Amino acid sequence: MEKVYPLLIGGFYVLAGGWGLRVYVAASSVMLLVLSWSIVAPIFPLYVRSLGASTLFLGLLMALSSLVSLILRIPLSALSDRVGRVPMLLIGLLIASSSSIFYAYASSFLQLLPIIVYQSIPFAYFNPVAASLVSDMAPMERRGDVMGRYLTSPSLGLVLGPMLCSLLVDRLGYRGLFLSSALFPLIGLILLLLVPPRVSQGGVERPGVGASLREVAMDRDILILSYCRASFSTSHSIFAALFPLYAVESLGLKPSQVAALFTLRGVTNVLVRPPAGRISDSLGRRPPLVAAYGVIAASYLLIARVGVIPIIALSLLLYGFAWGMRAVSEWAYIADVARPEVRTIAFSYLSTVFGLGSTLGGVLAGALSTVIPYGDIFLLSALLNMPPIPLIFKMRASPSRLHQSGE
Repeated sequence: MEKVYPLLIGGFYVLAGGWGLRVYVAASSVMLLVLSWSIVAPIFPLYVRSLGASTLFLGLLMALSSLVSLILRIPLSALSDRVGRVPMLLIGLLIASSSSIFYAYASSFLQLLPIIVYQSIPFAYFNPVAASLVSDMAPMERRGDVMGRYLTSPSLGLVLGPMLCSLLVDRLGYRGLFLSSALFPLIGLILLLLVPPRVSQGGVERPGVGASLREVAMDRDILILSYCRASFSTSHSIFAALFPLYAVESLGLKPSQVAALFTLRGVTNVLVRPPAGRISDSLGRRPPLVAAYGVIAASYLLIARVGVIPIIALSLLLYGFAWGMRAVSEWAYIADVARPEVRTIAFSYLSTVFGLGSTLGGVLAGALSTVIPYGDIFLLSALLNMPPIPLIFKMRASPSRLHQSGE
């Protein structure tokens, strides 16, 4: 095959690190799934309103999507260990594609209720299942590098989606944009069928969901990591909800300028992820985590107390770097400490913790904004990310680091 398609295969191998074609394909499927939603996400509220819905109904839709994902994440991730991870990924891509078509032809806002429940199913489990699959394919000494490459894929989708939306929505309209978004999951499905990721299970019997959850939730290091992750996601949700209001109302920025600031954060988040994995492989997972949480806290502090646009832009650039470094190191650490038999549940647990923190952050953002200024709320966000720093030092070194250092 290499003789027939040398350029194609060579290109895949270069992008995937020379040996990880199947890792690259799995990561691409995640990127395409995220892209299918992020290309319509900027206009989704406008689309809902165009069908005659109220703002209250829009909020109900968004809350329902988060709730469905939280409820289904662990059960569906556990199911993937029974029926196979690749089949679950294929099903998720089919659901994502068909849900985009359903959105395009919805004639009433009430029809969006069952559609958003249906559409939320693959987003409940896709990332944990794909991450578990990728981590199983990666050798331990390269796991941070591989997870960094893998975690670049969803963040790349988040950057490309809004960019494509801005280019296409005026030409295609809402319905055309939804129909276009249906194509991306189909491309991912074809890639997975052509080059399916394979992991040798070795006849290992996997424990039940309850036993797996107990093992994960009782691990001291995973508990510490969960607290750190919840602190970040809570502050991240607060910032996502309130910074646009702060930028427009207090700083006098235009919405397009606010979007540009978020783009800066997204670009650095994407760029740092591949090298972040290699850094965590060489230094261990804990030093990058400590640095990331420190930079995140400092970024919030600058935004809270220095209302100067260049400083805020710099803060968001640094925030993006720290976000990517944190994400890669956390996922690589959980891949190190969780046994292969429970790794999918561990990834799902980590995603659930993030979702719970995001939900709490949204509630806090709404409540706090009625009683204290935006700057003080961002200062609280900075404080939320400081306790994780000493706690990270209490986590044991990951197995890959122990092996490298001879401990």
